[in-house]
Amino acid sequence: MRNSFIEYYGLNSSELDKLWKDGIIVFDTNVLLSLYRRSEGVRNDFISMIKSLKDRVWLPHQVGYEYHELRLEEAMRPIEALKEVMGKFKKFENDIEQEYGNNPYIDYKKINSAFKTFSKRIDKLIEISKTSCPDFLNKDVILTVLTELFEGKIGPEYQENELAEIYSKGQERYAKKVPPGYKDSKKARE
Repeated sequence: MRNSFIEYYGLNSSELDKLWKDGIIVFDTNVLLSLYRRSEGVRNDFISMIKSLKDRVWLPHQVGYEYHELRLEEAMRPIEALKEVMGKFKKFENDIEQEYGNNPYIDYKKINSAFKTFSKRIDKLIEISKTSCPDFLNKDVILTVLTELFEGKIGPEYQENELAEIYSKGQERYAKKVPPGYKDSKKARE
């Protein structure tokens, strides 16, 4: 029965050992882009792990393309997040003043003074965070490592007729909600 329904059975330990020992490791775009969203320690550990498997890694052409298309957006996220935090605090301060600044039962001046003190502390924390935030736009260590690691290990680009067939099969699978990928139909398409 297992041979007929293998997708419902997990691998045993010897099968898993063989896979980890001999298998080709194929990466997804999100895995590569997630390196920009991780702390330096986690990122370095993951890169070390990939490097230890360098003879067995492979990258589909489409994954490489998507990585390059989305890389700058991901690289900017840490700095953008810091700006967003500051903007949200400023908006909150303005919203409170607009809604409650003239309320006779709220001592807005005291509240505003306390918020300004709090806001200055947040500003200092944000500035400290900026100093530890990687500047991937000027020095992208992730791009450097991935470029070296995947050199000569990238699959061929799909031809237009191959893509048309894949898209057709994808539409059919999405309509029938057949995994993998049917939930991706909700994502924006180019």
